[in-house]
Amino acid sequence: WLAELKNPDWNSTHTHPQAGSMKAGEVLAAWVAHDHLHIRQLNELHWQWLARDVAPLSLEYAGGW
Repeated sequence: WLAELKNPDWNSTHTHPQAGSMKAGEVLAAWVAHDHLHIRQLNELHWQWLARDVAPLSLEYAGGW
């Protein structure tokens, strides 16, 4: 649906009851950032799973989490 928008006004604002005034572009950017936070959570879980699975071997050479 996003690709079908014709010339959206990313500066149009709406007042959210808790978040206050927000631009459409800010909502879109925050949506993408929120998805990246979930990806970070998944990466951390994968790291923990790998560390547990290879124990007693160390993952230290890979770098710090």
